[in-house]
Amino acid sequence: GGAFSTRFLRTELDMRRFSLSTVAVLSFAAMFCMPGFAAAEPLTLRLGHTGYPGIAFTYGYEKFKEILERNSGGGIRVHLYPNGVLGSDRVLTESCQLGCLEIAMCGSSNLGNFIPTAAAFDLPFLLNPDKHDQYLAAFGDGPIAAYLDKKAAEVGLKLIMSMDSAYRGYATARKPLDDVESLKGVKMRTTASAVDMATAEALGMNPTPIAYSDVFTALQQGTVDGELLGYDALHNSGRWEVDKFFLQTDHNHTVIFAFMNRKFWDGLSKEEQRLILEAAREAERLEYAYNRDVVRRGEEFVRGKNVTIHKLSPEERERMKRMTASIYDRFDSIDPELLRLIRETQK
Repeated sequence: GGAFSTRFLRTELDMRRFSLSTVAVLSFAAMFCMPGFAAAEPLTLRLGHTGYPGIAFTYGYEKFKEILERNSGGGIRVHLYPNGVLGSDRVLTESCQLGCLEIAMCGSSNLGNFIPTAAAFDLPFLLNPDKHDQYLAAFGDGPIAAYLDKKAAEVGLKLIMSMDSAYRGYATARKPLDDVESLKGVKMRTTASAVDMATAEALGMNPTPIAYSDVFTALQQGTVDGELLGYDALHNSGRWEVDKFFLQTDHNHTVIFAFMNRKFWDGLSKEEQRLILEAAREAERLEYAYNRDVVRRGEEFVRGKNVTIHKLSPEERERMKRMTASIYDRFDSIDPELLRLIRETQK
């Protein structure tokens, strides 16, 4: 009786130490893990992401599947799990680390949970939209991707792909957004990124990081007044139905990464690795072009749906830069080397 009670008590205490995120990942692992990464013939890769139809990176992953299966002659198959059916960015990436999922999407705003210096990608006004092509060239086989791959290796991951998205601004359901001043007091849904939240605070907003899947209902019910997003999501997620005012700030941008479990990657043949990376590079190029069209069509669409759009004037943009400048000194987890690599693309 005493030994049993002691074992029971220890087990109960151990269980209490699990976070909700860990429990979710372990539940996922019970369904999908395969000991020793035992691979059937042909090689099968499962790729989980949170994209929905019409968004650019969903298209990119579909092209990756198509290209890789074609180039491998059916020797490699890709099973896509979209719409967050396997979990959020964080759950997907944790599952990939555990070896329960071969490839996982993780947006740059969530990557800081695994690679702290990735918070740099969320810094306001780090990028000039007019130099975006130069920025994208640093991913793929470029220096920013090489830097991130080294950091990813330290946490059991291998960087496979980097997808593009729209520059982001702020939208509200009811309150008109006429300038930077109009953001004050707004209860704004942001990502869980500490930089995104700090930016909202610096602009006088009340940041509220709720799950993306809950935002539509939260806007309808008034739980939040608005959200951080771009023209792609404003259109393709149907947010235009509830968001009626959009302040186009273009103050930051999200890169959508795809990581593979590092141990699984190391166990692949050189030919399999070559085919995967070649398909990834081709899919990236196609997605970059597709994203430009998605953003253009998104803006045209929401303008036709009575969404009032205000673009920052040069004077307002400079004011917003000044209001958020102190954020750069608040995050000591950001490696100056990554900032240097990003800034090199803006010259």
